Parts: sequence; structure tokens; C-alpha cells
Amino acid sequence: MTTPKETPVLDPETTSTQGLQPTRAQTPARLGIAPTSVEEGWRLAQMMAKSELVPKGFRGRPEDVIVAIQMGVEIGLAPMQALQSIAVINGRPGVWGDGLLALIMASSVYADHDEYYEVNNERRDRLTAEDLKQDTTCAVCTFVRRGKATPLTRRFSVAQAKKAGLVGKAGPWVEYPDRMLSMRARSFAARDCFPDVLRGVRTAEELRDNPLDEDVTLPPVVREVKRVSETIPAPPVQAAATTTALGPLSVQRIVAYLGGYTAVLGDGLEVDVDEADAQELEKFIGSTHRVRLACTRVADRWQLVSFAIED
Repeated sequence: MTTPKETPVLDPETTSTQGLQPTRAQTPARLGIAPTSVEEGWRLAQMMAKSELVPKGFRGRPEDVIVAIQMGVEIGLAPMQALQSIAVINGRPGVWGDGLLALIMASSVYADHDEYYEVNNERRDRLTAEDLKQDTTCAVCTFVRRGKATPLTRRFSVAQAKKAGLVGKAGPWVEYPDRMLSMRARSFAARDCFPDVLRGVRTAEELRDNPLDEDVTLPPVVREVKRVSETIPAPPVQAAATTTALGPLSVQRIVAYLGGYTAVLGDGLEVDVDEADAQELEKFIGSTHRVRLACTRVADRWQLVSFAIED
């Protein structure tokens, strides 16, 4: 008669897990910060605008940071990716060429693409100085969209660059003309093949070359002409803002909103404050100290001028 073998009990403290399958799914670690509200986005933008790790164009400009983050959300970029890939040029946000390609390749409708140069109808991987002297030399970009049988190809030639006044233009067109030809061909092909993915976004390289978009019609400037005999009225003199003393009051909480902060004080009184005052007033939340404030009335809101602590 054989004795059934007992099932060994594994001690998690002493037993190696090598070769064992996990009995339950592990929750993946979540990396990065993704704001879920306007208030969280504004706080994140203020922190990022003070960092040396963001591009110089965003430093000290939290408003531009939050717009870049919002644009990144709409086209599929995480906050830090958005700041590294998006540039505001001539008042319009654009995506650097490699960031544009990354957005397309991450899309479910992307199948394949091919980029190269053509010199005298021959395919080339790179261009020489002599090649760039020929008007027919061009960069070629072909995209293949999933579900569409026909690939889409766009070219941008040296002749087109000359016509647009780009050849010899100070900057990348002098230092890397072959690369700039490639970026133009990529931009045209990407916009024509994946308008639903890019949603009107253009490459930063293209925006930098165009002071104004060719499809933007500016309204005519209307100037009012007065006769010499007419008297131009002097601008109205604004009365000096009066300061009102409030308090002493307790500090209940600080509320952040898009563009600033509001201090909620005792009796529910709300006063708009700047970031520095918000940080100082936040220290007195829940304490027995009271604050006396000097405020001005702007429209229907109180705005803080200064405050003092009362024991």
C-alpha cells in the first residue's frame, strides 16, 4: 500500500521563485504625470516652466506649456514628449519632423513608408554638393496606409525650394539643405495621407520657413482718418484704485485655477492672489493665526495688495 505524497507547502521567505509562474497578474507601474483637470495641468505647467530640462522657448511661459500639453493630449503625445516635439513658431504650434513621423507610425492606420532622394531619376540615399546644384534633384517620401491599396508619394525639388526662396536662406537651409528637402517631402506626404491623424498639424520646419501661411487671409486694416479741424478727445483719466482693509481672517484653503490662485478665507471670503502670496498664505491653513489683508476691488473680485499676520 503506497502512501500518497503530501503536497509541499512553499515558504515565500525561503523558496526561490525562479521557474515558477505567477499566480496573479501584477499591476504594471505607471510612469509619468498625466494631468486630469485644468487645475492639475496648470500646476504641472508652472513646474515645467521653471525647469532647465524643457526647451528654452517654454521656460518662464506656463501658458505656452499648458497649450503644448493640451495639443499633445489631442494628437497622442505625453506631456514631456509634447514639450520636446512641439514648437510654437509664428504664433502657431507645430511638430518637429521626427515627432510628426512618430505620431504617424504609432497610428493603427500606418502600414509602411519609404524616404529617399532622386538625382536624374536615379534613387540615392544621400546628396552631394553637385547634386544640390541641379533643379531636378528632389527628396521623395512615400506612405502606405493600411486598408488603402495605392501608396501616396510626394516630392520636393531644388527648383521648388528656389521658387519658395529657401535655397541660401540662413539657418538649416544652408547647413543641411538635403535634410530640409526631406522634411518638406515628408510634411506634404504626411498631411495628404494622414489628415485624420495629424488634424491640421504641420511640421515646425515648414512653419519656420513660412512667416504667414499661404492659406491665411488677413482682414484689411481699417484706419479712421480725422479732419485737422476735429478735436481728438483726451483719454479718460482712470481713478486710482482704492485699498480696503479686510480681516483679521483665518485661511481656509488655496484654490488654483487657470492663470492664478484664489485664497478662501474665513466667512467664505475669496481673494485673488499671485503664486508667491498663495505659497505664503498656504502655510497658515489650519493654524490659529489670522491675517489682515489690504485688497482692491476689480470688477466683482477682491485682489490682494498685501497682507500681515495677526496672532
